[in-house]
Amino acid sequence: MAKTAERVDNIAGTGGSMHTKVEIADSGQITGTTRTWTKVDLRGFTGSVQVVVFTPDRNGWISRVYSYGVSGEFFGGNDRTEVWQENMPSEIASKVDRVVIIHNWNPQWDRLLKDILSGARQFSDAYDELAGTFGPFMIALS
Repeated sequence: MAKTAERVDNIAGTGGSMHTKVEIADSGQITGTTRTWTKVDLRGFTGSVQVVVFTPDRNGWISRVYSYGVSGEFFGGNDRTEVWQENMPSEIASKVDRVVIIHNWNPQWDRLLKDILSGARQFSDAYDELAGTFGPFMIALS
């Protein structure tokens, strides 16, 4: 019989949130569904998820770390859901009685730079479009 666990976290100081639900089959297959999102306009968020399981006889297993990033809400792409799978030994999976889902901030500084550049391009494109439409009516400020 499959076992399930889920957890939702707002990652302190980041504006990002994560929700993961895992299902563990007695065969050893673990399937996770992780949603990552942010409501911050100009800053993206990259979070990670890892699962740790325990059995009553003190055996355990640790998944690899899965990282998922989203852009700031202003840029779009601020909410995503990913499904991931791994296999653990069936002798552990069939005895699992505790599951720990760990969500963490996993900063990706290159993502921040890409978000800033994307925002600058969007602003520039909007300005060019407005200047083309309203150019004769635009007044330079001094």
